[in-house]
Amino acid sequence: MKGFKTFSQANKNRYSEAEKWKASGGKVVGYISGGVPEEIIMAAGLFPLRLAGDIHRETSLADDYMEFNFDPIVRSLYDMLLSGEFDFLDCLVIPHISDSIFKLYYYLMENKRKGYPPHLPDVYLLDLLYTKWWQTGRYNLARLHDFKKKMEAIAGQAVSDEDLGDAIATVNENRRLMRAITRKRRHFPPLISGADALEIVAASTVMKKADHNLLLKNLLDDENLFTPKASARLMFSGNPLDGTDLYRLIEGCDATIIFENHDWGSWQGDHEVAEDEDPMSAISEKYHLHAISPRVFPAAECHHEMLTTATETAVDGVIFFVPPHSAASWDYPEKKEKFEREGMKTLLIQSDKDMLRNTKPVVEIVQDFVSGLERLI
Repeated sequence: MKGFKTFSQANKNRYSEAEKWKASGGKVVGYISGGVPEEIIMAAGLFPLRLAGDIHRETSLADDYMEFNFDPIVRSLYDMLLSGEFDFLDCLVIPHISDSIFKLYYYLMENKRKGYPPHLPDVYLLDLLYTKWWQTGRYNLARLHDFKKKMEAIAGQAVSDEDLGDAIATVNENRRLMRAITRKRRHFPPLISGADALEIVAASTVMKKADHNLLLKNLLDDENLFTPKASARLMFSGNPLDGTDLYRLIEGCDATIIFENHDWGSWQGDHEVAEDEDPMSAISEKYHLHAISPRVFPAAECHHEMLTTATETAVDGVIFFVPPHSAASWDYPEKKEKFEREGMKTLLIQSDKDMLRNTKPVVEIVQDFVSGLERLI
């Protein structure tokens, strides 16, 4: 299996590598969202596995406990946990990265207190903060030392600075390779679709990083796989996507998504962990000052970075994806205003469980949007 199919196949069998690791006697630590330091999990000899939700899933189990106005991805993950789909996990790490994800921790702890369902994994709250103050940095470093102790307890072994350094180097290499993919996305014209790039990012969260690095090197060495795509250049903003269906639908309308600002996208390659400093301090600094999180503070910095990147990469238009009850709805009006003030056209896509079963209405509005863009390139 060659090229992009390797990554898409890994995502179709999303948890197979982790389950094989578990079956061979290893331990698996699941996590939600992009704000959990994989480096610490890897340094302990554990398998880090990012869990993916499904906004189109029927959630009858979660509906018995959870209010209707929860983020749809969080609701679907809760339903999967209740159903036993993740009973192979030795621990589930939940970061304090959004209100819905934070509340999921309390829902699961109440489930565990009541003993139902009996197969829930151990649940750990990683309480990192995102205000860019000195005191916050000290608080976060202490929490990460606690997290390291938790991982050591699960692994049954101590984690040395050398272990952390090796893990940091492996993940940093992955970030550099990811940035090479990002450059191809932003090329004039783009050399890779947004959907294929998303597959690559997602695959990095379900296999060993060293294996993903090797696959990426092989991919990047084959220039024949990267062909110019003369199409409208779009930015995608809003709710994170745990799959590529919507990207493929949009890119089937003579468009290419060249970057996004959610935590499944190109941000995964940004900002390496310093390799010449105390490893725990360097990890803390990276995940504090360069967090991939909707709670980045001040929000104006995030908005400015998005706008600057959109301008530098000659974006023709911006698509916002804001499902009902999504945290992305809070700052959508402000983002929309900022982009339109700079002369960029925007489109809002909202969603329900039937959106990808009946795609015609979405295709029509995307086609109308793309056809009305004044292309810069």
